[in-house]
Amino acid sequence: MLSKLNELEKTFTVQDDTYHESLTIEGISFSGGVGVGEIVLHQPRSWSHFRSSNSTSYERDRLRLAIREMMESIDDMVKDHVTSAHRDPQEILETYKTFAADRGWIKKIQAQIQTGLTAEAAVDAVRRESRDKYAQIGNKYLKGHLADLEDLANRLIAHLTGEDFPQKDLPSDMILIAHQMGPAELLDYDQRNLRGVILEEGIHTSHMAIVARAMGIPVVGRIHNLLLNLKLGQKIIVDGEEGTITLNPDPIQIEEAQKKSLTFSKWKTELKALANLPTETKDGMLIHLQLNAGLMIDLQYIHDSKVEGIGLYRTEIPFMMHSKFPDVEVQAQLYADVLDHAKGKPVVFRTLDLGGDKIVPYMWRVTDENPAMGWRAIRVSLDRPALLKQQLRALIQAASDRDLNVMFPLITTAEEYLRAKKFLNEEMERAKSKSEIMPKNVRVGLMVETPSIVWELDQIASEVDFISLGTNDLFQFFFACDRTNPNLAHRYDVLSLGYLRFLRLILNQAEVYKIPLSVCGEMVRNPLEILALMGIGYRSFSMNVSSIPAIKRLVRNTNLSDFKAYMENALGTSKGSLREGLKKFATENGLLPPHLL
Repeated sequence: MLSKLNELEKTFTVQDDTYHESLTIEGISFSGGVGVGEIVLHQPRSWSHFRSSNSTSYERDRLRLAIREMMESIDDMVKDHVTSAHRDPQEILETYKTFAADRGWIKKIQAQIQTGLTAEAAVDAVRRESRDKYAQIGNKYLKGHLADLEDLANRLIAHLTGEDFPQKDLPSDMILIAHQMGPAELLDYDQRNLRGVILEEGIHTSHMAIVARAMGIPVVGRIHNLLLNLKLGQKIIVDGEEGTITLNPDPIQIEEAQKKSLTFSKWKTELKALANLPTETKDGMLIHLQLNAGLMIDLQYIHDSKVEGIGLYRTEIPFMMHSKFPDVEVQAQLYADVLDHAKGKPVVFRTLDLGGDKIVPYMWRVTDENPAMGWRAIRVSLDRPALLKQQLRALIQAASDRDLNVMFPLITTAEEYLRAKKFLNEEMERAKSKSEIMPKNVRVGLMVETPSIVWELDQIASEVDFISLGTNDLFQFFFACDRTNPNLAHRYDVLSLGYLRFLRLILNQAEVYKIPLSVCGEMVRNPLEILALMGIGYRSFSMNVSSIPAIKRLVRNTNLSDFKAYMENALGTSKGSLREGLKKFATENGLLPPHLL
């Protein structure tokens, strides 16, 4: 990466200064807001020292000293963000510090030193090993945390080499350009001068993106081949609302971006005022909001955001972070920690959703022609019952006189659900026979992610305590559309007439059988789509924390009785997608600001 940046710098210095053409490039928004500034290339630390050493004891001592110095510097960084306004960065850095002190990581470095490597080379070797391991994992959620590992390794190497940071003589209005970044790397820069960040890679759930949102720094990612289109010193606009960047903006574009930035600042102030208010419509209808989670760092938001609980805890994420299969004891401690953090608020544990794009290096690997429709989720668990039974045993032990909510993923037939629940019942009987402390209450549910199970709900209605609608898979299976295929990305719309009618049918089925129903997935990130779901009768949603403020504002501005009448008419008369009509309704009734439509 560094050599690439150095080559680009040489190229930039000889480019023609008369280049003035404006260019807008689409990416993905990781953090809202709008910034205008001068391009600064983020350069990861480098080293060119000897790779071998004649004294392993000397290198171990150097490593020990560098780790201590690094921990002290992270402590200083944490102290700098102990204000309430910066609580998210503080919490994330505490987690980052814990990871930095992980004995497993340090032992791997020490083992490399024992082979004759210098401390720097040992850190680099472990970094490469971790990079290769993460490259085998298809799940983007975990790949987003690779930047944390890179950040940590770079930081430790800098302490070993005595390299100074940050870069000197930076402009007062800078836009950082990077391939990827970790959270601490972002905070190395002077926040007073940082106007935005643009990444070639990354995901919106990464720690860096969470910190950026907390700091109010706009971030746009997934701008592929970004570095080939840049020129040092040129102005650039980062639009975290639209998910775009504009190179060489003209004066009119800069003025519009500055106005938009001011509007966004006012919007953020308005959202903060809603934090402690109930999620209730103008006509008194209560809407239930819960969080999606998969790592301990996610659980801090369960109380800060005033949500009702964790509507989806992805148990496979910790499995994918381990280097070997976690046994019952390890799993039980993890799930108990989750329940402890929830402090009595409900947590819905989804059993392992492995396979497809979620691969763990210590388990079997299956090559499917179409992974999304292949051997994954509950199919893996039912074919490997020991795997499922160990997890259920751990969940039962973790609950220990507390409520336990278990949800099975990708259920396509009633028979699959009944088989999975049978395993749970067997584990409950086993725990009783051993006089273990039992859960206070056990609720069992399933994810509706395929159309087929909708037609069999009558077969299992008496056995199901709740349902969660997984809109990501349900959407792609409804339209027979691979949602990762760029050629199909905009062909089908979740606000199409047929899909909304199908979602209403599912809701009607749940109401007939008196089964509580919630919705999770990408669909509930967008306020306009939440509006449509409320209009057809949905009242419970589970989402990422970043979506909650805008959703709460939408709910509190909506007269649901009026909107339900609008939706009823639209579902009976419209053709194709309802999106444009919904945008018009939302605009005319002041439900959403223009940047969220």
